[in-house]
Amino acid sequence: MSGREQNATVLVTGASGYLGHATASALAAAGRHVRFGARGPAQVRDSCHEWAFYGDLSGEADLEASLSGCDTVIHFAGLAHMPEGPGAEERARRVNVEGTARLVEAALRSRAKRFVFVSSAHVNGPSSGAHPFREDDPPKPDNVYARSKLEAELRLKAITGGSAMEWVIVRPPMVYGPAAPGNFQRLVKLVRMGLPIPLGAAEAAKSFLYVGNLASAMEAVAGHPGAAYKTFLVSDCDVTSTAGLLRLIAEALGKKSRLVNVPQAPLAFAARLAGREKDVRRLFDPLEINSDLIRTTLNWTPPIALAEAVRRSVLRSP
Repeated sequence: MSGREQNATVLVTGASGYLGHATASALAAAGRHVRFGARGPAQVRDSCHEWAFYGDLSGEADLEASLSGCDTVIHFAGLAHMPEGPGAEERARRVNVEGTARLVEAALRSRAKRFVFVSSAHVNGPSSGAHPFREDDPPKPDNVYARSKLEAELRLKAITGGSAMEWVIVRPPMVYGPAAPGNFQRLVKLVRMGLPIPLGAAEAAKSFLYVGNLASAMEAVAGHPGAAYKTFLVSDCDVTSTAGLLRLIAEALGKKSRLVNVPQAPLAFAARLAGREKDVRRLFDPLEINSDLIRTTLNWTPPIALAEAVRRSVLRSP
């Protein structure tokens, strides 16, 4: 990894989670000295790595011990998949914003050289519209989670301003992979059931990111000198759609996709009655990413193509 010493320590927070553990493991496999960070021993996913326990980021976390000797911090820990409702905004700010700010301040005190913050493409907005999202687009977060990520980005920049510590921000779209939690597994289960799926009309352009490609991108931004003080949108090379992703899943499973072309309007009406209208909009609305900046600046290319990434994800999923 250019720009960083191989024996320097990298702290990956949220290493008990899906994305954090995949990234920390990939960095360790690449020869980096990685400290896997988690709230406590109950979150440990394996015993073959060095773990650091910092407690609750929203409260009195023991950050100094976890950060001791760290050259780079990659910050995944936080709240995701948050339901809207009373208290959600306050809870998101306490963990995703104030918790991040405390970690950044502690990293400064520990003289870390680089802080990589994993944000979200939803900071750009819920839909990319007629043009793919770019890093210089005005942010338009429309939910609690995305707003908290944007505020955390701004706090990171403000706290590190005038200091020697570099910041890097990464905004991925939906990340999928083997046993990935969330929407990808729901789609896999729908195809496995073999029932008709009313999403054949969901053909708007969408960018996704394979977990292995995310880990590769994080390795690049952690070590490349050109990544300093930049925000990167990161995605797979290929663009597809909700319907296209379902067809790839079906192909990987050796099944027919059984997609039915139902217009968005009746599905949205039914979803509105169940309080899930936003979920339908996300399936149909475009969310395309232009990730040229990370590719040209860091000479990075996603190592796994979309069809192969989906195949690997499906065949290794429960």
